[in-house]
Amino acid sequence: MRDSIKKYMNSCGNTNFMIVIGGPTLINSNAETEMKKYGTVDRLYGSDRYETCIIIDTAFNDILNGDSLCLACGTNYPDALSGSVFAAFCHAPLMLVRGSDLTDLQKQYVYSKAPVNIFAFGGTGALSQSVLDEAKLYRLR
Repeated sequence: MRDSIKKYMNSCGNTNFMIVIGGPTLINSNAETEMKKYGTVDRLYGSDRYETCIIIDTAFNDILNGDSLCLACGTNYPDALSGSVFAAFCHAPLMLVRGSDLTDLQKQYVYSKAPVNIFAFGGTGALSQSVLDEAKLYRLR
């Protein structure tokens, strides 16, 4: 960890639990080892950003318990970044999607969540109508 992060961690006092979001290729396991000096550390990640997002949404299901689901393109971070504030306000998961289709895992998640509302962040260049239609289809099953 950078010295500035260590300084911040030391200023926080006792930290019981921390979560590293991202795999070891994104966040080095040495950083995770150093974090363990401050408390228990868990790591959430999947095979790619889309699976990681579902894993995070599932892990925080007790907080993300609203009746909405938010969608943003996984390759256009400004949409997801700005949409995350709205999603948090609604207690809604934010699901990163490819522009034109849902993965099987995403379809299962939408089906299990059964959202009343689906909000999309980004224009048609970021999210196609087909991905929105697909999300609605799995919502209604």
